[in-house]
Amino acid sequence: MLTHRPAETRGHAHHGWLDTWHTFSFAGYQDPAHMGFRSLRVINEDRVKAGKGFGTHPHDNMEILTVVLFGALEHRDSMGNGSVIRPGDIQQMSAGAGVTHSEFNASDREEVPVDYPINELLSARFSPYGFADRDVADENLRSIFEAARWAPSSYNEQPWHYIVARRSDADLFAQVLSCLVPPNREWAKAASVLALSVAALEFRRNGKPNGSAVHDMGLAAATLTVEATARGIAVHQMGGILPDRAAEVFEIPEGHRVVTALALGYPADPADERDLAPRRRKPLSEFIFGGHWAEAAEFLRPD
Repeated sequence: MLTHRPAETRGHAHHGWLDTWHTFSFAGYQDPAHMGFRSLRVINEDRVKAGKGFGTHPHDNMEILTVVLFGALEHRDSMGNGSVIRPGDIQQMSAGAGVTHSEFNASDREEVPVDYPINELLSARFSPYGFADRDVADENLRSIFEAARWAPSSYNEQPWHYIVARRSDADLFAQVLSCLVPPNREWAKAASVLALSVAALEFRRNGKPNGSAVHDMGLAAATLTVEATARGIAVHQMGGILPDRAAEVFEIPEGHRVVTALALGYPADPADERDLAPRRRKPLSEFIFGGHWAEAAEFLRPD
């Protein structure tokens, strides 16, 4: 008999460096209805922070299979074996007479489970809540906003503007910080740089409404974010802002709209607890359609 068990009903524990899901009772998760299946005792799904892992520990009378879905796993044991396995590899370890071993995430950065290959700058990008107490150098800031400058825009209008404040400029930083909603102020105050993005809503050439202004503002945000990621700098975009206050504080003229705020800096180490949560994305089939709405495009359908 087959039993369907939704993934979210499994046992779960988050230890900071380890986010783990248990199909059967294991460690602190105990459920008499899910103790194993015949000789199968454990099925764990582990997401291990880069550079972290399980220290040396014993096993006996067990066969252990390890499958890597993404990243890299370094294994060492008391019999002198050692290797790094990657996606597509399967490791089998027999511990009949007793063996000690360790397993660590050998990746030098966190990886995400993309469904199709993409540039690693895109998969490495994330929006942290925790920032290190470290300044972003002038040359990095110049290049980050130079990337925004070269974003595409309708009729090359380039409707983007930014109000930028360093944390070292306490007065200006406080002004920008005051334009965020209170929950965002709590974590964004640790960022090295805060910025407000402002879109010009009319074409300069004829004064007509620019229906693509906010879209183009988003393109500029994307290009600067990729450039920042390439430099090891994180960007957290925020929609939780007080646009009317920003317009008043900075005397932003009519015909302009404060769209978002940005927090820039180096991610904190150790990370904020919220930054350790798994990064999830909808599958392409949920938003790439073909001839009918909600019908996945043909190139996404399995052969």
